[in-house]
Amino acid sequence: MMKNFTTIENLLTPTEAFSRIQALKTPKHDSITLELESAFNCINTQTLYAQFDSPLFNNAALDGYVFAYKEDTLEYDIKGVIYAGDEPQEWKLERGQCLKIMTGAMVPDGLDTLVPYEEAEEKDGRIILFKEPKKGQNVRKKREDFKKGAQIIPANTQLGCGDIALLASQGISTLQCFKPLNIAIVASGNELVHYKETLNQNQIYNSNALMLKTLLQSYDFHQIENLIVQDSKEELKKQILSLCERNDVILISGGASGGQKDWTSIALQEIGAKIIFHGINLKPGKPMLVAQYKNKIIFGLPGNPLGAFITAFLYAVPYLLKAQGLKRYCHDFVQAKLTDPIYFKQGRYKAFLGTLDRNWIKILKEANSSSISVLRQANALVLFSPDILYLNAQDSVKVIPLYVSNLRSSHFEAFNN
Repeated sequence: MMKNFTTIENLLTPTEAFSRIQALKTPKHDSITLELESAFNCINTQTLYAQFDSPLFNNAALDGYVFAYKEDTLEYDIKGVIYAGDEPQEWKLERGQCLKIMTGAMVPDGLDTLVPYEEAEEKDGRIILFKEPKKGQNVRKKREDFKKGAQIIPANTQLGCGDIALLASQGISTLQCFKPLNIAIVASGNELVHYKETLNQNQIYNSNALMLKTLLQSYDFHQIENLIVQDSKEELKKQILSLCERNDVILISGGASGGQKDWTSIALQEIGAKIIFHGINLKPGKPMLVAQYKNKIIFGLPGNPLGAFITAFLYAVPYLLKAQGLKRYCHDFVQAKLTDPIYFKQGRYKAFLGTLDRNWIKILKEANSSSISVLRQANALVLFSPDILYLNAQDSVKVIPLYVSNLRSSHFEAFNN
């Protein structure tokens, strides 16, 4: 039986849809051992602890002169030079004596204050300070960052360049990370052909699949296969079953509405999949569905480009991030002011693409659900509840930046009410 999308009252709100998706169990996937240099943007499975104190020893924060602080002492004789990497040696300095020292060099025991070159005048092996220093300045103390055994990176962290640098500084060369998810993207439609093929008059290029693939790649999902399926219920069933054997999550673009050749919902039910929901009160995105087949999750997305992009961004991406092991997986938002007034019709939740420039947002109101060029212009998404009918220019609204991994924990709070 075809789905009837005419009654808004029977549709889930966008927030209800999000909650149902996040309540689903995520597929279990194994961990793999990675060399540190290959672990960038991967998600670690275990909490990581410091192998050493940091710093390992008192060291110079910059080039200058180091000495034992004595109040009202501004003149010092230079007794030697210490470079980074020098073997430690015992220095016996008296009051009024100092050492030249380079950034990162070990500060000898008993010396506690460092003055940079530019704050002193050096002449004939002697320095005169321009001002009274502060005791302890410019000396990085042993263990002031953290101690051996301290937690340095919690589990379920997507490892950035700072994390990699920190692990390298601790001599951690390998670590356990979650194995990447396998994802399939299916474009459904007799009219679709691959963009490298010759186009007939009754055909269009399959842009949705590549759009969705690059969207997922921007969140570091790279094990993705693309497939075009004709408007055939039996062919769709066959391909879904085949894809479920080698993929964790499937995204199907097209065939989710109630037309005569929209087979996604029926095909899923006939193979034994459970429909979690079908239809949300969101424009664009109304025919979206989510289903579960065994331990696999299937997203049925609209066939129109904007609907497919927006629903994939709002719903599929957070689920995939959570399934991959991240604890922060919901898109965060910023506040921005409208450049122009905007009017709405009552009754629907609405999603608009826009251009965000610092703290100003311009809504791209002229876009329709089949528009592709607007995706190139947009760098932000704005969501409005049905209660909002009018907003003035300079009114402040919540804005979700696109293509930025700006994530919060698990709260779907980006609607303007």
